[in-house]
Amino acid sequence: MRQTFSPIGCPDTACRPTFSAEFWAWLKKAHKSEELGAAGPRAQHQAGAPHDSRVVAQLRNLQRQAGNEATTMLLTSSTAHKLATQLLGPVQRKHASKGVVEMEPEVIKVPKARRDVLRLEGGEAESAIGKELDRYAAAVKEGHHLGLDNFEVWFRNREKAKEESSPYLALALLHAVFSFGLDVVFPEEKLFIMFMKKLAEKTFEKTTDHLAEPKQGDVEGFLANVKLAEETDAAHLLDVHDKFMTDNPGALDQAKIAFAEARRAGWEHTERLPPNVLESLHQLGIGLHGSAAATVYAERWLTAHIEGLLREDESVMQGTGGGTGVSTMAEIEALRQMERSSGADHRERIFELEKNLNAYFRTMVDINDAGAEWMHVKLGLDRDDAQAIVESREKDGYFREPRELLSRKLLSESEYKKIRRRLVAH
Repeated sequence: MRQTFSPIGCPDTACRPTFSAEFWAWLKKAHKSEELGAAGPRAQHQAGAPHDSRVVAQLRNLQRQAGNEATTMLLTSSTAHKLATQLLGPVQRKHASKGVVEMEPEVIKVPKARRDVLRLEGGEAESAIGKELDRYAAAVKEGHHLGLDNFEVWFRNREKAKEESSPYLALALLHAVFSFGLDVVFPEEKLFIMFMKKLAEKTFEKTTDHLAEPKQGDVEGFLANVKLAEETDAAHLLDVHDKFMTDNPGALDQAKIAFAEARRAGWEHTERLPPNVLESLHQLGIGLHGSAAATVYAERWLTAHIEGLLREDESVMQGTGGGTGVSTMAEIEALRQMERSSGADHRERIFELEKNLNAYFRTMVDINDAGAEWMHVKLGLDRDDAQAIVESREKDGYFREPRELLSRKLLSESEYKKIRRRLVAH
């Protein structure tokens, strides 16, 4: 079940537990047909026990309005059991034939058979949701592998590749990727994302233990060394499912309840989750999976690696002024590499990113705005061809898309192919 509360035992009365309205509404709806409980009006605690009268009243109202079974579901979740112990005194489970949960000073009774059904439903929900977590973690790991592959291609084509292939830079790169680079890979501040980030930080603390001593200038040795060091420990990301549930036992309760409710309502699938369950998981940061998600993470991992390398390049740091300038340049370089490897079209994204860079570093050209000299310098066009583009724009109107350079016979097919990835028409 979904609860929102501060850590048990919080000494400050300002941080006492409170339950979400969404949780109460669901329980009331899900169990409205159950027999109403017969809880009395007493809501006092044992002397000295920490308490919050509002929560006590809500628990009493829950029993009266939603029934004994709903209240039992609440008290039998591990997290809520601790909460109930704090709020209402000892909660004891007795294995009587009818199944009894004692909540001082009231007694709640639910048939044992029904409690067994609830446990089975909870187990099925936990399994289905756990598989969703596994698929998402697998997408992150696949993205890491794909990002590393693209980084290797990008690095081999770098003019300074031999110069930068050193033990020092391998160590600096890994340190960068698994410090500020994780903010690039996991930018969302949601519970599961933050957990993934912390797991990655902890996992890769010992990544450098796997680093060998590559020879200075050995490009392939440098790349193989970095890849081995990272992928040796990257497999641990697949353990996120069990670790997350262990460290955050109540975080997925709302999704489990929604899944069980959907199954009772006729949802037939156990491998595919209902939309409302997926939405609940998305609120925690458990996002999409599959090839599309892996591609997104590949871009992020690639960006993190490129940025880590660029920050060791003094000329880049001086030219961009460091900070966000380097981050922007790294993202642009990553998008260009992904274009080359996958054929994706990132021209619009790159054009928008380059607006944040000094004109010297810009590579994209808007053919509806650029002057002839700018196109000559940035695209390498003959000055006459560049002037012809400007005149055509003034005479025949703005270009609707870059390919109109061909239909207006301003460039040949071969000339256009050389520069097409650097053109936009706004």
